[in-house]
Amino acid sequence: MNRWMARVKKERPADLAGQTLVAASYFQGLGSAAAQLTYGLAKAAGELNPLMSRADAEQRAASQSQQVIARTREGFHRPPGSLAAGFPDSKGVLAVTDSLLFVFGYHQGIFRTRIEAPQVCIALEDLTGWSHVRGSFAWTLNLSFNDDSDVGLDLPIANRPGAFIEALGIPQAAAPSGT
Repeated sequence: MNRWMARVKKERPADLAGQTLVAASYFQGLGSAAAQLTYGLAKAAGELNPLMSRADAEQRAASQSQQVIARTREGFHRPPGSLAAGFPDSKGVLAVTDSLLFVFGYHQGIFRTRIEAPQVCIALEDLTGWSHVRGSFAWTLNLSFNDDSDVGLDLPIANRPGAFIEALGIPQAAAPSGT
């Protein structure tokens, strides 16, 4: 988390003017981490199949990856124009200040990465709840807003989501009843 806080302060100081940065983390759209793993495994399995061409293996892997993403995102309410609809489905940097939640774009180039302009800036008073779920490859961050929209994000393990969650005091989601 400290790395992302330092990068936000260095690359986006004008956006933070007058704000105290509390926490920052890289995120991916919900289901992206599991979808990447599914894609890799499905592609490798397809390439080992002598009856399947490389193109067919890639197509099948991409289809299975998209199914994982679709299943994972079911149940979230992100109508057009809502606060949750402004979150990118791919990747970004989430920065939380003493009064605002910034969702910065993120450019992941071959030789250089950069934090881009905010895609969404939400007052913390518009955030009605948040929780997290620990995972093997990524932790899920769930956010809900006062316009009845909500969104889930993947916080990849490589980015140490525990520090981000702890800095903000985000509670762990309750286990579903009956488990």
